[in-house]
Amino acid sequence: ADEADPAQLTDINHVSIDTGLSATERMKAYLEQIKNPYCFRCGETVVRLSFAPAGNDLNSHLINFFWTYVNTLDKKSRKIMLLF
Repeated sequence: ADEADPAQLTDINHVSIDTGLSATERMKAYLEQIKNPYCFRCGETVVRLSFAPAGNDLNSHLINFFWTYVNTLDKKSRKIMLLF
């Protein structure tokens, strides 16, 4: 596996995006600041993103994650969560 020097990675906590920009400009600003969107730091933690060549997309995984999470809540908390 490729080893990245944490000292050379951008800390995402220092990335700041102007929400008044268009979506395209926000994406461009993010990419310019983060340098490598697949390998960066969050504090002292190195974050590496990779995707399998086949399988479910990120959206499917997120839907499954939140569906599972909401179903573990009690009924009162579930109603509150579903309002958001």
